[in-house]
Parts: sequence; structure tokens; C-alpha cells
Amino acid sequence: MARKKGLVPIRCEIAATAGKLFEMAGLSPEKCSKDQREVLAAFAFGFALTPHEEKFEQLGEVEALGDVSALATGLLLDVFRFSLKEAAELTFPLVDASAPLSTNRAINLVIQRGVTAYGQWQDGRIDLVRKNLKEILETVKTFPRPEHQPEALFSTDPKYSLRETREKLYAKHLGKLWEVNREIVEHKPQVDVYVLDPECDEIPYKMVTGGMSDYPMKVPEGVPFRRTELVLYVKKPKPFYYDLLRHLAHIPHDQEMWYAHGTSMPNGPSDDEARPIFEGSELDCFLFLDSIVEEDENLHEKLVLEGDPVNLLWVIPITSVECRFANRRSKDGDSWMGLREFLDILERKHHPVVLEEMRKSYVRRKLK
Repeated sequence: MARKKGLVPIRCEIAATAGKLFEMAGLSPEKCSKDQREVLAAFAFGFALTPHEEKFEQLGEVEALGDVSALATGLLLDVFRFSLKEAAELTFPLVDASAPLSTNRAINLVIQRGVTAYGQWQDGRIDLVRKNLKEILETVKTFPRPEHQPEALFSTDPKYSLRETREKLYAKHLGKLWEVNREIVEHKPQVDVYVLDPECDEIPYKMVTGGMSDYPMKVPEGVPFRRTELVLYVKKPKPFYYDLLRHLAHIPHDQEMWYAHGTSMPNGPSDDEARPIFEGSELDCFLFLDSIVEEDENLHEKLVLEGDPVNLLWVIPITSVECRFANRRSKDGDSWMGLREFLDILERKHHPVVLEEMRKSYVRRKLK
């Protein structure tokens, strides 16, 4: 059974609150047009999130934005039954319009009317709630997008069909979608980061890249996969994790290199200049391994893009000493000896799947 985490009860409560809103108004989102559902979603967003404002005020700006985005996506999926693609496209403009200084005034007004309606509901003025909803549907006919919405969200993106295929498979096989963090800066490829809830006790959240596999890596002969995505298993998504995954996902395409099972590299320009990945941590290198999580390790059997299977690599932060240990060769030239021995150490130490930023090195002696 899935255990309850920070946003789970809030997401359920928001869905229930939004459901009450439409029950009071005698409306059914399923019977409305797509434009009406989008406008209603903005109204419900303001209505249902209002009782949780104090919680978000206690968080840092970036962390609060991540939580609100995740809850907006949940509202669009749970209550309005938008498709995964539609929910991903609407989350950004919805959260953008909720900002006090948003230039998307039309939708900001709809959200604020939702906030007002929540107060009216608390006061027992159901008639005013219904009046608010009726006026909004009569005056706001469409959901305008902000001008700075990332172009990669729309079907004009030449890789859009790959993105759509990948997103559907992620939601079906990897876990319940919590958030899609779109890359706004122009980059080839555009790398989004998906936060998924596998609904199990051992792994609170998965953070998976999407877009790295739009293009094949330049791999040497014998490397089994030309396309890959990255996964990080975490206790709670942090802004830094999004940036870290996106940075790692761009490296093979920017530097014409490749990742595969067993690839390792320093967090810096060279082994001697490796920098701590996390402040105060010994971990200053990366190791990429095939995932050991059942539904993730066989992704390549389900996801095929332009004829290439897509592998999912698990990002494991390690220390410089561990990195040198894993890269050792045997006297007869066996390049896999060090990795095999390091994997044995991980197993003996019961290395956790979920990231531990302050983990101490399993290998203590320095290697030349």
C-alpha cells in the first residue's frame, strides 16, 4: 500500500473541494467544451488552493512553485480528466497566471474570482458562487496562453510526436504523474523533467528526464543503446535536482559523448578538479547504471523512438575514490573488473535506491 506523503493528502483534498464546487453549481466538467473546461480549471485552481495558501507561504519561492505546479497538474488530471499532454500544456500558463504580477490578466482574474468564491462558500453564500461561475463562463471564452510559453510544449516542435509517445508510456508504466517541469531555454534537445509517484513505500518519488532520447548519442560499436533517459530516485523533489538532471542529460549531445551502463565522470573538468555535487558532501562524481527498479529496468522493451529502444539509466552520485576504484582494470586488461567489484560493494552495503546526499564513501583508501 502506498504511504501518504506531503502533497498526497493535499492533492486529494483539492480534488474533493473542486468536486464540491461543480456539484454546487450543477456543472459537470465532462459535459463542457474544452475551452470551458480550461477556464473552469483556472476558477477551480483559485478556489481549491486557497485553504492551503499558508503552507506555501512558509516555503521558499522556488520550492513553493514546484509544489503548486504539481498540484495544478493533479487538478487537471484528477478532476478535469485532461489527457497527460493537455495537462502538461496547461500547467505552466495556469501557474504563471496565478502570480500577483502576471501579465496573463484574463486568467489571473478567473483565478482571483475562484479565490473570492471560496470565501463565499465558507460563508454559506452558494448563490454567489453559482453567480460567479456563470459570469466567468459568459465573459471568458478561451484560455489565453502567455507569450513566453515554451514553444516545445506545442505540436510545432519537430520532436513533439516523440515527446507524446514518451509521456504516455511514462504515465502508464513508471508511476503516477505529479509534475512536468518544462525546459524553457532554447536547447537541442529540449529536456523536460517528470516527477512521478511510484506509489510504493521504498521510493517516494522518481525524477525522470524526457527529451534526451529525442536524438541518438554518438556511441561506439558494441554499446547496446543509442538513446537513453536518466532517472533519480529522491525523498522529495528539489529545484537543484531538476537542474542537475537537465545538465547531465545535455552533456552527451553538447560534447558528442555517450552514457551507458558503467559510465562514470567527475563533477568538474577533470578527476583532479571534481567538486562536491551537494554542499558539504563527499560525493563529487557520477556513476550511471541500468536501473534495478523492476518497472524501470525494462523501459527499453516498451519505449522505442524512431526504431531505437530507449534505455533508462540510474544516476548515482559517488566519491572520487569510489570512481577510481570502479574504473580499475585487471592485469590482463579486463576493463570491467573494477565496476564488478564496486557493484559487489554496493550490494554488501545495501546501497539505497533513494538518493542520500551526505552518504560517506564505501571505499576509504586512496588509489593511485
